[in-house]
Amino acid sequence: MKLIVGLGNPGDKFINTRHNIGFEVVDALARKLGEGGKGKGESWEHREKFKAEIIKIDYNLKPTTYNLILAKPKTFMNLSGMAVSQIASYYKIKPDEIIVIHDELDLPLGHIKIRVGGSDAEKFVVEQFLPNEKSKVKAMIKRAVKAVEAILELGVKKAQSQYNDKGAG
Repeated sequence: MKLIVGLGNPGDKFINTRHNIGFEVVDALARKLGEGGKGKGESWEHREKFKAEIIKIDYNLKPTTYNLILAKPKTFMNLSGMAVSQIASYYKIKPDEIIVIHDELDLPLGHIKIRVGGSDAEKFVVEQFLPNEKSKVKAMIKRAVKAVEAILELGVKKAQSQYNDKGAG
């Protein structure tokens, strides 16, 4: 079982901001994996005991089927670790089976980075995307979804070589 967490902040103030890109990526991932026979899942469910919305998806990657839990903590960013910890503990998910998706101010818009371990700095942008950034954001979300699939299919190292430092292309 793997846990894929998209980080963001609850509330209308944060919709369509860089800060909530993690939410957007797991939403896109849930839509993609839940369609076309590649995955089978339910709809998002608010779980108060986790302070998060979760969705369970069976991702068929022959010969293996991965049981995935996608999560969107409904706490503010600085408290999201508590939700992740509670979900991981409840489902007995080891730290190396957790993928966390979040914004990274140090990367130019359109770039993604796969790494093992946490962030060195907690910097967040709460401004809405500009109209001329929308297409870049949409492309970045698609690339991030493909990167998560690559992690599941190929492992972290191969996914890193495919997606790190590749820019928005």
